[in-house]
Amino acid sequence: MQPLSSAHTTHRWLTLSGFVCLFCILLAAGVQPYVPIEYLIRDPATIAAHPFYFGFFSHVDVLLWMASAVSCLFGAALLNVIHLRPDYMRFLMAFGGLSAILGLDDLFLLHERAIPMIFGIAQPFVFVGYAVMLALCLCRFRKVLLKHQPLTLCLSLVLFSVSVLIDVVPLPTISFLTAPPETTLAALFYLLRNGLLENGLLEDGLLEDGAKLLAIFLWFAYFSWTAIILLAEAVKTVPVLSTVEQRKKRSFVSRSTRSLTRQ
Repeated sequence: MQPLSSAHTTHRWLTLSGFVCLFCILLAAGVQPYVPIEYLIRDPATIAAHPFYFGFFSHVDVLLWMASAVSCLFGAALLNVIHLRPDYMRFLMAFGGLSAILGLDDLFLLHERAIPMIFGIAQPFVFVGYAVMLALCLCRFRKVLLKHQPLTLCLSLVLFSVSVLIDVVPLPTISFLTAPPETTLAALFYLLRNGLLENGLLEDGLLEDGAKLLAIFLWFAYFSWTAIILLAEAVKTVPVLSTVEQRKKRSFVSRSTRSLTRQ
C-alpha cells in the first residue's frame, strides 16, 4: 500500500500544478484579442438571452457523462493508491477516460462543429474514431464487462447506435421506412415513422436525442455500479480477517504472559 505521506505529496503537487495551469489559461483568455472574454466565462443562455431551460437535456447528457467518468476514475485512483487489482484499475481508467472524452464532445460539440471546422474531418469519420476506441475497450476488457449486468451495457450500446444512425442518416431517407411496407416488420416501422412525423418528433430531434439520453443514463448506471462492485471485490482480496486474528492472538498471548508473571 502506498504510504500516506507519499500520497499527500502527490496530491499537493497535482493541486498546485492544476491551479497554476488554470491561472495561466484564464490569464491568456483575458489578454487574447480574438474572442470577447464574456463569451468564454459567462453562461451561454445568459449571453444569448435565452430562458434558463434552453439545452436542458443536453446539460443532463453532459452531467451523466461526467458522473460516469468520475465514478470510474475515482475507483481507478483508489485501486492505484492501495495497489490492488491492476487489471480492474486499467478497466476503470479506460472507460473513465472514454466517458470523459464523450462528455467533452457533447459539451463542446466536437464532432458536430469543432473537429470539422478546425481539422476538416467530417462528422462520420469522427464517429468512426469513437467507435474504434469503444471497440478496443470492449474487446480488451470483455471478461470484466460480461461479469456484471452485461444486458444494461448492451441496451445502452443499442440506443447509442440508434442515435448515431439517425444523426448520420436521417430517418426519412432510409429506404425501408419510406418504401411501401411489404412485410409485417416493415409495416410496423412504416407506421411508427409516419406517426412520429405527423407529431413532429423526428424533425425536432426527439428520437435521436431521446435515444442518446437513455443510452447515456444506462451507461452511467452500468459503470457507476460496476466501479462499486470492482472496488468491493478488490478489497475482499486483502487479508483483513487474518490480520484481526493475529492481533487477537497477540493480545491473548500478552494477557497470558502478564497473568503468568503475576503468579
